[in-house]
Amino acid sequence: MKNDFIKMHLVRKIKQQVDTIYKIENYKGFIWLDKPIQDGRNTINRIGKFYDCNDASPFLVEEILPYNWYTLSSKAVYNIYKSLLTNEVYIIKKLSNDYSFKRKPNVTLELK
Repeated sequence: MKNDFIKMHLVRKIKQQVDTIYKIENYKGFIWLDKPIQDGRNTINRIGKFYDCNDASPFLVEEILPYNWYTLSSKAVYNIYKSLLTNEVYIIKKLSNDYSFKRKPNVTLELK
């Protein structure tokens, strides 16, 4: 039971951090992980909001639908949190219809 509490607390923190990045960067796309997180047979490579959902969700490699936080292992959730905290993520900004670039979010996240 304690493990579930800690895991859900980290999920809340991840969602807060994603919202912070979205707000500060004025961004609505995926937040890509520098190193994809392996969770058993699944690999998570990005976090984002699915259409008009209010909460951020993890996405598996080459999948278009979000994955559920509850099915991830505690270790995978912690590794996603750690990636966000240490800024081992990037976003893809669009310059025009033809050009885009990837860069690190200009956000300093804190452990609270």
